[in-house]
Amino acid sequence: MVKFKNNVLEFEPDKITDPSLWKYSDEYSVMATLMYYYPNKYWNLVHSDKPDLQYTDLIGIEVTQCLEDSYNKSIGEWTNYRLGKNGKTYERCNKIISEQGGQLFEYGITHRVSDERTQMEPIINRLDNKFKKLKEYRSLFKECSLAIILEEPVPSVPYKAINYFCKKQEDSKLKFDNLIIVTNRELIIFDYRTKMISKKIYSKEEKRCFDYIGVMVVNELVTEPKDCMTLE
Repeated sequence: MVKFKNNVLEFEPDKITDPSLWKYSDEYSVMATLMYYYPNKYWNLVHSDKPDLQYTDLIGIEVTQCLEDSYNKSIGEWTNYRLGKNGKTYERCNKIISEQGGQLFEYGITHRVSDERTQMEPIINRLDNKFKKLKEYRSLFKECSLAIILEEPVPSVPYKAINYFCKKQEDSKLKFDNLIIVTNRELIIFDYRTKMISKKIYSKEEKRCFDYIGVMVVNELVTEPKDCMTLE
């Protein structure tokens, strides 16, 4: 059983994370999520490159965001505004975010929930790209997985993603062992060999802790996700 430590339970970020660190913050958040729900398998993961998360030569996990361009642009505008970069003003930032279908508030943004087709576009692009790069590390690990981050998918999208993943697997000489889907509400793991799906639904507090662990690591407040959790 894994529990959160007080340092993350009581954490209140006093600054905005620089956009250049977002990728790594997301990777550490995914790492923390896997460690929390599946400690027997993932507790000793380390952050690396090609792929992003590793455990000796047994496990390799490539992590990628599959967010719509409009959502990414809105987040970037808001972050640069909060960081005081590029002369961003509230009015200018709000105008750009509104053009992307969002709405700006002083401490965050909202974004419209789009349809299935629009949400699948970045997923398809990312999966295509990741299959091309699989040869760079497939032979180095006994088990290779692809983890994709979806912010607020419509209910059908994770399963459409699994279907497309299976199609890519059938067409590829090299294959991933699992597809891991991380959303704002749940963790889904699809085992390609058995075609079994496991799902963990997390609370808002648990999701907040996963996200804050990523923020704490990239801002050097802790060294690794284990500094924010205990294994009992």
